[in-house]
Amino acid sequence: MTVGHFFSPLGHTIDKVGVKPDIAVKEEMAHKVAELLLSGLMSSSAASVEGYDKLTVDGQVFDISLATLRSEEYWSSWNEVLSTLPSTAKLQEQRDSWQQASPEELALRWPLFYPDYSSLSSLKDLAPDSKFTVHFASPVPLSSVTPQTVELIAADDGKRVPVSFKALNSTDWQVTPQVPLQAGTECWLVVHSDIPDLTGHSLGKGSVTVARTAGSPVQN
Repeated sequence: MTVGHFFSPLGHTIDKVGVKPDIAVKEEMAHKVAELLLSGLMSSSAASVEGYDKLTVDGQVFDISLATLRSEEYWSSWNEVLSTLPSTAKLQEQRDSWQQASPEELALRWPLFYPDYSSLSSLKDLAPDSKFTVHFASPVPLSSVTPQTVELIAADDGKRVPVSFKALNSTDWQVTPQVPLQAGTECWLVVHSDIPDLTGHSLGKGSVTVARTAGSPVQN
């Protein structure tokens, strides 16, 4: 008589037990989360440069590219991972060196998408038709302020809100959403670090402004 037994990759018996996931995500999110994590199975030398979050779960290290997790395709997947991390997981951000993510950063969420950016302010109880003003330390070329260098991003799913720009003077720009902001939601006004001044030099670090609209979110 042939007797079969089932084992985990580490050799533990899982007969009549199954495998308990290291990260328990929603079923409809599982495929994309798996894709995101598998993308992080790369050599440590490749992840030693800036541009990664490092997640360690049960001894397995995932070096997740910031460019990947910031994309609309995987934004919600990274949010799901951050929402369901087990207490034993270790999450590190890369700034000048690897740093352990704090509970406050995990609650704010944006530092785990933009760890090398600074926080400018937090805006609350905004109206759906609100406009934003971005101030630069030095005058910038008209061609440098674009939807790629200044983004308004929905915090929950990473959808980019279409915006238009208007120069108020040499250092101040008005950012106007082209669609009304949804009530009771959070978005991030992200100014990237690759905007140059008139001499061609970078203005420095990128920045994130957290903006929350008034009211209750609309239920789908």
